[in-house]
Amino acid sequence: WQGLIENYLAAQVVDLSCSLALARACLKTGTKYVGVAMSPEHSQWAQNAVNQDAIRVICESGHCLH
Repeated sequence: WQGLIENYLAAQVVDLSCSLALARACLKTGTKYVGVAMSPEHSQWAQNAVNQDAIRVICESGHCLH
């Protein structure tokens, strides 16, 4: 996913399946991401996973969120 985002210079990604792999690639590239969850449970699960990844990325020196 990261390669596609970088090659197409995507400014924002809208994901109708709310996949973590795509959300993680957006975090790494600093691309805006919107994911559509299929249920409240799916939404909570995705939010928790992306929050954990965001904390990891924020701690990386040189990243745009650092």
